[in-house]
Amino acid sequence: MTSDQMLNSYFTHEPAGWSIDPLDYQYAGGEIPTLDVPGTTAVQWIRSDQRDARRRDGQADRDGDAEL
Repeated sequence: MTSDQMLNSYFTHEPAGWSIDPLDYQYAGGEIPTLDVPGTTAVQWIRSDQRDARRRDGQADRDGDAEL
């Protein structure tokens, strides 16, 4: 990510009139997956915790809180 060269030569020359530096944008697409992975992990963790809580509550209802 600290490269000073373009990874794909197709993008080394910007279209006329765009006035952007292609080197600054070659990693722009990597930010979304970087944020998506922790977000997805958090959602799965919360859902797993909720399922576990429902299972424990159901077990407690059946055996009168024997675990306590």
